[in-house]
Amino acid sequence: MLEASKNLMYLDWVNTNAVIRHPSAKVFVSHGGLNSFFEAMLALVPVIVVPKAGDQFHNCKLVHARMLGRCVEELDSDRIVEAALWLDGNSLVRAELERAREALLLQEVEEEGDFKYWLDNCAHGGCKHLQTRYARELSKY
Repeated sequence: MLEASKNLMYLDWVNTNAVIRHPSAKVFVSHGGLNSFFEAMLALVPVIVVPKAGDQFHNCKLVHARMLGRCVEELDSDRIVEAALWLDGNSLVRAELERAREALLLQEVEEEGDFKYWLDNCAHGGCKHLQTRYARELSKY
């Protein structure tokens, strides 16, 4: 178990988007859910994924392989600190986060009609040609 310190808080709930976007945020430790990961990626903050269940193990490996963060499969303070030190200020990780963020932002919908069309199209098996590499690989469970 991780020990409490002046830089570590245990909370039942937190607005992760606000925390991740804080100027002092250097890395984000997460269970590896896609929503938390995408919030961190949009904020250009690398993720340390500590998976617990389901698709989180798969997401953990992909985050690590794509250099968008690090996968730490067991909750171990030494391994988390090691991963955080490696990620903080790493220019290769930053470049990959910027590429992934740009790809996500390019997928924005401009008009409601377009959204309805593409939602229907994607719901019926289309859209694979529009998916970014990150969206395809992170959404495989």
